[in-house]
Amino acid sequence: MRALKPTMRMLAQMFTSATSDSLVETKTADKEAADLESAEVSTDAGSSSMCSTTRSSLISCKDEIQFSELAFGKHIEPMRRYANTANDIYLLNAFLELSEVQDIDGSSIKLVLLALKFLRNCQYSAVDICSICAHASAYFVDVHNLCGNLMAPEEVGNVLVTAMFLAHSYIQDETCPLYVWHRYLFKGYCCVRELSEAVMRVMTIRRYVLRLADEDLRMRNEKLCAASHTLNMEQVY
Repeated sequence: MRALKPTMRMLAQMFTSATSDSLVETKTADKEAADLESAEVSTDAGSSSMCSTTRSSLISCKDEIQFSELAFGKHIEPMRRYANTANDIYLLNAFLELSEVQDIDGSSIKLVLLALKFLRNCQYSAVDICSICAHASAYFVDVHNLCGNLMAPEEVGNVLVTAMFLAHSYIQDETCPLYVWHRYLFKGYCCVRELSEAVMRVMTIRRYVLRLADEDLRMRNEKLCAASHTLNMEQVY
């Protein structure tokens, strides 16, 4: 198992350990991508029954999307084949903007795209996924404000997806347990216990307040829904 990088280590250990002098090369998501494409995710009787997945073909959206017009287009384009739909490209770009990401590498882009695919395969609606990303983007900003100087570009994806898990746990009635997220997105990067501790640390940074202010949530939701061409249900009524 690969060593945790400074930010995730600090999240897992409640910021009590010293920062490593060097960063370990980030894990790749190639195996997780293959697993996710063919997976039939199942949970035990006490967990969600929503996580039955079907195989989704990878898209090639080079001709459909003007990556030069996206703030993170140059980062996303090389990883476009990991997007489940073209809308996920736009959703990811808006998600990164709202998260105030300063820099990100290809492995992190790939991981977040796989996380979006994971949520879709778990049968969460497009509106729910936008709401998950809206909350997660705010959580990430708080984490970055506290320890962003330790966060390497290849580590951003791990923190973003950790925030996505926390957000989905907060806003969804039926959730996929942490071990399922670990199996398909974090396997080989850390153990479930360390991931759980990282999630708890994000909650601590938020002072256990996961709800966003109405105006802040509305702004984030509107941007994400507009970017991904998803109907914002708040605007229906």
